[in-house]
Amino acid sequence: MQNEFTQNMVGAFNEGDARYIVRWFNASYPKILNKVKIFVGESSETLDLVMEVVTKFLERKGTYDTVMNMNNYVDRVIETVCLRYKKRVKTRRDNSYDLAEYMRNLEDEAAEKANTRAKYEYLQYLATENLPKQCLHVFHFYYHEELRHKEIARRLNISEKAVEHHKNTAFKKLRIKFENETGGNPSLFLFVIALPVFVIYLLIQKMLS
Repeated sequence: MQNEFTQNMVGAFNEGDARYIVRWFNASYPKILNKVKIFVGESSETLDLVMEVVTKFLERKGTYDTVMNMNNYVDRVIETVCLRYKKRVKTRRDNSYDLAEYMRNLEDEAAEKANTRAKYEYLQYLATENLPKQCLHVFHFYYHEELRHKEIARRLNISEKAVEHHKNTAFKKLRIKFENETGGNPSLFLFVIALPVFVIYLLIQKMLS
């Protein structure tokens, strides 16, 4: 199954293979979403919490031995993020009489959300602004549509060797720019570069709503 993440994929995930980071995300996102809802109930901030869990998981240094190790760590991150959120909500209620403090909390949260959205949007701008047309096409087909080299070559009427060259050029150029200009974590870069465009769009729209 396309969305299944199995033990034999853990090694590639640890090595930073973008395709398996996407496979992990596709397999884990529904489970994380469900667990967050169990912790905090239905909330307008549920998707923000889910993306915070995903980001913190990918920013963790080190490697995993098994899928169970990965799942256990995700569960700990979910618990930490959700308990922190509940504490913030309680603090807002307890201190609602203090308007100045309440407004500061809202401003801090808005700034954090804006920073998260900016990271996901900025990589797309980097690709559009910095990659040659053919390289940009290969970047989109490979990382976002997950097409094989042979299919990309057929669509663009180029050789598979040329596809490999354009893919590597796009990856190296964007990784350097993303990390240098945003201070982004390498694992977070791989996650962003590999997410399908429609997923990013939906998440951003939910955050903005």
